[in-house]
Amino acid sequence: MNDTEKVIKYLDNYVKNVDRVLDKTLKESADAILEESRLLVPVESGQLRDESDVKKQKEFEYHVNYNMDYAYYIHENLELIHNTGQAKFLESVTLKQGNGIVKKIADNIGKCKG
Repeated sequence: MNDTEKVIKYLDNYVKNVDRVLDKTLKESADAILEESRLLVPVESGQLRDESDVKKQKEFEYHVNYNMDYAYYIHENLELIHNTGQAKFLESVTLKQGNGIVKKIADNIGKCKG
């Protein structure tokens, strides 16, 4: 194997490692957002909290889902009074964790090797 082939092989491996690490980090980040946001979900029956998950949509894209028809109403309505939890339970956690997620992605990709 000549030097050019070695460089190409190294770069191919590096890209594969970056892709793997990025996808893993995004999944872990979505799981962390779901876990923390579940602590803030208004609870009456617990169904909204319990019917939530993370789903991979496509490469490098994960969605945190609250799967009840009324989830949007509970999340967006700032006028509702909740005994437990709060409106914007998902948005507030996503904003809180956003910079940390970006840093975690950068740190993890920075550790990749070819």
